[in-house]
Amino acid sequence: MSKFRFILMLLLFVSRLACGLPLLTQQDTVQGVTMAVTPGALNEGNPVWEFAVAFHSSGPPLQDDLLQAAFLIAGGQRLQPLAWEGEGPTPAHHRAGILRFVALRSLPGDLEFHLERRGEATTRVLRWDFRGWFAMASPARN
Repeated sequence: MSKFRFILMLLLFVSRLACGLPLLTQQDTVQGVTMAVTPGALNEGNPVWEFAVAFHSSGPPLQDDLLQAAFLIAGGQRLQPLAWEGEGPTPAHHRAGILRFVALRSLPGDLEFHLERRGEATTRVLRWDFRGWFAMASPARN
């Protein structure tokens, strides 16, 4: 089993334990780079929201600084990451970790995870709609 598949399976398992929400992992592949994101610890009252993030590149090594490249749109607000616990930014073909954000007081109806990667023409956007417990990757790019 590849390292990426193992990490993705681990993220899926952890998401079920860490959050009372249904399994919400989404993935997106652009220019040979696959990104999988699982929100966790989104329960009301948590001061920090956590997102398990895993990358795999079949091309050039990954060099993204997620503290600079990622952000959330929640409740109409743009939220910058608080911390990254994981691999990087040393160039590698696989990277995984937890990206933390200061939580809003309550979970908004929908949440967007944005990633602006150098060399990609558009921002990657993953959306979760918590009103109906529905998650979807956005086919439309900003």
